[in-house]
Amino acid sequence: SSQPGRVTVRASRGRPNAVTRYAVLTTFEPSGLSLLALWPQTGRTHQLRVQCASRGLPIAGDERYGDFRANRFLASEIGLKHMFLHALRIELRHPRTGHVLKLQAPLLSRLSGPLEKLKDLIKPVPRRDARRGN
Repeated sequence: SSQPGRVTVRASRGRPNAVTRYAVLTTFEPSGLSLLALWPQTGRTHQLRVQCASRGLPIAGDERYGDFRANRFLASEIGLKHMFLHALRIELRHPRTGHVLKLQAPLLSRLSGPLEKLKDLIKPVPRRDARRGN
């Protein structure tokens, strides 16, 4: 069930799976974090967030599906106050002309600043204890 403004997402038998291609761009040691490129091939609600979290790799700063302990640490250590999810590029067909539109957006400072600070982070990011849920 959903609350106003909230959506509940769950896998269902008999439904096609959500499909995402990915690549690891950089791994930041000793923090234990990685920067990924994600290419959703299907369009499910919260697809990238749900798939990453279900594999134990939640998106940094995700307040719904994320690791809240890690998020608190990243906010205090590198100033990450937003979910680290950015649509760098999108391609789509114009509905009238049929031309392919290619749109690109630079990384905003609210993400690029913490990303730069992450390069110098010398502590491992604390993780939620999956057994206790905190």
